Amino acid sequence: MWQHKVRFNLGAVGVDVPVEAMDLVHFALRRPPSQNGSAMSSVTAAVRSPSRLAGLRRLLLLDTPPNPTFDRLTRLASQLLQTPIAMLTLVDSDRQFFLSATGLPHIVGATRQTSLDYSICQHAVAARQPLIVSDARVDPVLAQNPVVTDLGLTAYLGIPLITPDGHAVGTLCVVDVVPREWTDGELALLTDLVEITMDAIRLHVHRRLASHRRKWGQYR
Repeated sequence: MWQHKVRFNLGAVGVDVPVEAMDLVHFALRRPPSQNGSAMSSVTAAVRSPSRLAGLRRLLLLDTPPNPTFDRLTRLASQLLQTPIAMLTLVDSDRQFFLSATGLPHIVGATRQTSLDYSICQHAVAARQPLIVSDARVDPVLAQNPVVTDLGLTAYLGIPLITPDGHAVGTLCVVDVVPREWTDGELALLTDLVEITMDAIRLHVHRRLASHRRKWGQYR
């Protein structure tokens, strides 16, 4: 299993972003994705797989409004694992969309997306395995990621969301503001929350499809 270790220092422990950091936040929102060597190319290829993207779109979740169920799950993840930040992400071809997030600065939380240059979650999606990062500053793959160099990310634990047809479409992840050694118990706890998350996603899909069928029936 590909194991790492990470942190999200967005300028202050309380994830309040100082004025001098706001340009970096806006930069994160608009910066186009880039290629950083063969490792990054393989991640990009996996993320942009047509079958994976088709599986993501079948969930009917991209660009949906905030959902109280998903918001409760990220709050619960943050509380149980005692981290200031938790995110439920969907990894698209060129961006990560925050289905839910807690602890992010308002400018990012309101926009609910960043470019993939600022995504650690894409690595978990590409590997289809939990990504465990205690200190990204010394990680050979992540050390030069702008979210580390510009925003100070340091400790990350993320588990991919795997659909019934086998596609990794996003992650449920927690982020700390200090280097951290994640325990097996914390990994197991987050894994349980991912299972609950996937149950909620399946229920969402069934409801959306039922709603579409009712609408189609009205026009027949």
